[in-house]
Amino acid sequence: LALAPDLAEAHIRLGQVSELCDWNWPAANAAYQKALRLAPDNPDVLMAVAGITRIVGGAEAAIELSRRAIALDPLSSAAHRTLGLRLFLMGRLDEADAMLEIARELNPNAGLVHCFLAVTRLAQGRAQEALALARQERLPVFRLLALGVVEHGTGNRAASDAALHQLAHEFGDEAG
Repeated sequence: LALAPDLAEAHIRLGQVSELCDWNWPAANAAYQKALRLAPDNPDVLMAVAGITRIVGGAEAAIELSRRAIALDPLSSAAHRTLGLRLFLMGRLDEADAMLEIARELNPNAGLVHCFLAVTRLAQGRAQEALALARQERLPVFRLLALGVVEHGTGNRAASDAALHQLAHEFGDEAG
């Protein structure tokens, strides 16, 4: 920031430190809003602002910002995935599914896409599809999480417990 005070990306990073490390929403929002003033048509800025807006300004406003980012960068798998998650959290399952499918088409090997699709399909009552998607998740920690959730949702407690036990064993505090 001292070298380039008008660099929007620097303000995004400052906002991320405030949001993710300090949990200081007002400071994070101020940094993101500064980035937005500097680069209102930058999709990365819009996605960062959408993240804090979900917390301080409401889910609908965050979704609108995410849609603007996608309009500027329609090939961003990450932007589609993030919008899909936001829609899922609002219970807009069909819209979430559509966004997550686009994310998967854009980058079939991206992490988190299969996990988010799995829980979305489970919530839609499509348990077998959810299980297949959970198994396809690329990131091991999220594969185990998705399997634990989906197996639990289908009533297979033993498989759910096994996945969650493995998750805790491999990625919990005792793994370090």
